[in-house]
Amino acid sequence: MNTPTAVQLDALLARAERLTPAEADLLRAGIHKLRTAADPELQQRLEAAIQALGAAETELAALRKVARGYCPACGRGDCAPTVQDWEAERQRAERAEQEAAATATAAAHMVNLVRERAERAEAAVTRVRTIAGWAIQGWSDISPQKIFNALDEPASAAATQATGHRYLSTGCLHDQHDYCQSHTGLSGAKTPAQCKFCKAPCLCPCHQEPADA
Repeated sequence: MNTPTAVQLDALLARAERLTPAEADLLRAGIHKLRTAADPELQQRLEAAIQALGAAETELAALRKVARGYCPACGRGDCAPTVQDWEAERQRAERAEQEAAATATAAAHMVNLVRERAERAEAAVTRVRTIAGWAIQGWSDISPQKIFNALDEPASAAATQATGHRYLSTGCLHDQHDYCQSHTGLSGAKTPAQCKFCKAPCLCPCHQEPADA
């Protein structure tokens, strides 16, 4: 490689901030040749070239860090996305999706719970009205206990879970007289019937013991 002239050194110094690899090699060659030169001007140019080269290499290293994600202004370290970074992001995205799905499931559960409670409240009101209707028609009397029973379901949670049926406090499944007649297993005016699932006594008038019996 030829020794660079002073004009070449001046040109390199003017372009120190955007040195190419070839220019950097040329400058290093000139530095190597000029280290033994006796000319003070060339020595001065040599020192300036060395400083410019060092500054250029420092700037190049900084640019490489910036390209990899390093921010000199805030002092953050290398944050370039590596394979591990992408994998971590993928896992974080999956966790976010799972959390979103779990939240949606929990919300749906709460909606179903509220709907179920509303249905139970409506069913309780219907049962109380049924008992009141029986009393109006003279089939039975109204007592606080009957009202309380109408507001609660006598079947245990285990029985409900085992059969999937919801048992009403009147003893009539779904509070329908014909359903009670068909599914209580026993029927008759003088034989108080029980639900064949939860054994709750039927309170329909047809299963009540006559007052004069």
